[in-house]
Amino acid sequence: MKLVETAILSTDLAMYFKKRNKFLELIDDGEFDWQSDDRKDLLSGMMMTACDVSAIAKPWEVQHRVAKLVADEFFDQGDLEKMQLKVKPIAMMDREKKDELPQMQVEFIDIICLPLYRVLADTFPWVKPLYQGTLENRRHWQDLAEKVEMGLTWIDHDTIDKPVEAFTESEETKDIELTVQTLHTVSSAAPVELKKRHKKLCCML
Repeated sequence: MKLVETAILSTDLAMYFKKRNKFLELIDDGEFDWQSDDRKDLLSGMMMTACDVSAIAKPWEVQHRVAKLVADEFFDQGDLEKMQLKVKPIAMMDREKKDELPQMQVEFIDIICLPLYRVLADTFPWVKPLYQGTLENRRHWQDLAEKVEMGLTWIDHDTIDKPVEAFTESEETKDIELTVQTLHTVSSAAPVELKKRHKKLCCML
């Protein structure tokens, strides 16, 4: 039970920051024995954090969908805090700051994910895919953050890498058919002939 309790508590990022420096010092020294109980607890705690945030290392199509779902949940909680508790939610739960999420993701990766995955990958080579996946997703989040700086947004779409100004695939070009009547003036003795021509004018609605 103690092992389970320690593992669960390790998913709290406050515990991660408390233990991180000691873990990094051990790795940097290159002299450690994972067989002792305190070292086992320390390593298992770091591994639990690595697992807990592992969505950040998944393929981009999965990562940004998960981020959208988590953001929606956080914003719902923030809305409740505003309405029921009359308090201002933290930035990651404040719907009014939804377009700041890409930059927040970049900071989350830089502060928590990359340092942890880097040191784990150096020690345990089988962790390298997590480190590489996180690097790749950081590039995507940074790209979105730069688009937000340009005045674009993403959160209002199911696919969050598409700015609000972009057209969805379901939108189609609609044709407007205009009828043009051309009057040909002829001699007074001849009747006036009317010809109808149909032209199509395309515009994106």
